Amino acid sequence: MSTPVEQPPLRIALVLAAAAFVVGTATYFVAGVLDPVARDFGISLGAAGQLTSAFAVAYALTAPFLTAACARVERRRLMALALVAFGGANVVAALAPSFGWLLVSRVLAALAAGLITPVAVATGAQLSPASHRGRIMALIMGGITVAFAFGVPLGTYFGATTGWRPVFLAMAGAALLAAGGIRLLVPRVWSEAPPGRAAFVVLRDRRILVTLLLTAFSFASAFSVFAYIGPVLAEVGGLTPATTSLALLLFGITALGGTTIGGVLADRVRLGAAITVALLLVGVVHGGFSVLALMPDGGLRTVAAIALMAVSSLPGFAFVPMQQARLAILAGPHMPVAVALHASAIFLGQGSGAIIGGIAVSGGGAQLNGAAGFAIGVTGALVSLVANRRLFRDAPE
Repeated sequence: MSTPVEQPPLRIALVLAAAAFVVGTATYFVAGVLDPVARDFGISLGAAGQLTSAFAVAYALTAPFLTAACARVERRRLMALALVAFGGANVVAALAPSFGWLLVSRVLAALAAGLITPVAVATGAQLSPASHRGRIMALIMGGITVAFAFGVPLGTYFGATTGWRPVFLAMAGAALLAAGGIRLLVPRVWSEAPPGRAAFVVLRDRRILVTLLLTAFSFASAFSVFAYIGPVLAEVGGLTPATTSLALLLFGITALGGTTIGGVLADRVRLGAAITVALLLVGVVHGGFSVLALMPDGGLRTVAAIALMAVSSLPGFAFVPMQQARLAILAGPHMPVAVALHASAIFLGQGSGAIIGGIAVSGGGAQLNGAAGFAIGVTGALVSLVANRRLFRDAPE
């Protein structure tokens, strides 16, 4: 067991964030290299897309159980070993002789990833006093945000120019470096959570279940648009590939601001109202992509689309640290499993949002994706509002 220090050294939070960055980059860059993967193995783009869904499903279904099963393993050792395993899975991907082996490598990577980011966030929170917990958790999750901003675009670029296999090898090397950094800079930490099935006592708390549901709403709203952001920006916003790259870069940069804002709010305001407002804004900004379709063609609509992309990441990325802070309060010593469940809710939200977005784009074109995102986000905000009055009224937030 580790006692929270007055303020954990910045190097500890940064090395944990670096581990999250490696996992985030290796997770999401794959979506940008599906075309070359499909060509290399002679399969359809839809079949290649199974790489993304296989990772998401494997992560969502196994992360909480693996976290609970490994509750007795010292945290620094667990993260380092998981990063080595994650690197090994990426080596398998780089050397995959068939698409089947590549698919297996993604499942193996998901199993390891489920023991990295959730454990890193929980460890950072465990080492922090309550007054700094939200900001430390936001800093560590900022590694995922930086992956969105820079890692994924770079991985996609090099995947298209040098081939996807070298990128997987680079991810393996980065994972090993992160493992070394954790071994050198992170102190030994023992989880306070009980092992095995006892850890899932958190699922008996309706407040935690609703918190996870709200996370699923937020990511379903976002990914009903983001999963199809290419056609949405091209058809609705009139963006070219060059301006789309600019819009995605701005999205990632402002996401960093959103994560920072969310971490500060998590430590300073009552979470119920802030989470409800964030969910509402998630729905509103993504609904704006349907509003773009009503604007006349031309430069003004292009500028509006880029501006909308720039602000669309703010509420969603601010939402996550506040949700994690709420879980840390509610789950207490069961926080590692609660954080893993939260990660599962994120992936389930992404998957369901992509399905809903696919129905929208197939039924009426890309102009309907924003409307779908708006409906999901507003519904989530209404659920949050009711929960604040019935479940969280006396919660220690």
